[in-house]
Amino acid sequence: MKGLPFWSTPARRARLIQLYTQAADFLEEDGRLVPANNDYIELVIDLWKSLDREEREANWRREKRRLHAQPQIRRRGPFGSIAREIYLAGRPLWRIEAVGVGAFTFKRMARVDIPGLEKVLWVDLAGVELSKNKKRKLLRYKKGAIPRELEEKVYQIVSQAVSRYLAS
Repeated sequence: MKGLPFWSTPARRARLIQLYTQAADFLEEDGRLVPANNDYIELVIDLWKSLDREEREANWRREKRRLHAQPQIRRRGPFGSIAREIYLAGRPLWRIEAVGVGAFTFKRMARVDIPGLEKVLWVDLAGVELSKNKKRKLLRYKKGAIPRELEEKVYQIVSQAVSRYLAS
């Protein structure tokens, strides 16, 4: 509908025709007949224009809110925002950083890092022992490996301690 104003929708044009036909008396201006309630019709058209303006503004505000709520894609440092989300979703819940002897208790301890919380836990590894001979071989000759059952036991103790911490 080329040439028609934006406020002129089919329903509004039908309403204008009703207003023209309901006008009982017509006035003559410049050789043409104009309804007597022409000022009222102009007010109605101005109202429609203002309603359209308000609707466009409300639509723009909703669109800005929707655009603002979308995840921002940034590229800074080694990660883009998508690569960072993939990395953070795939990292382990916790990791053992070190195993040693506690300074105050003189018992075997494990330093456990929980990267999601940026928290470090110290877990007591009581009951996890390696024979003196095995320890000496590992320290002196770097021969052999830590027994698998020892690794599993340490893993089990640490996972229980982490789950207790996260539950509290």
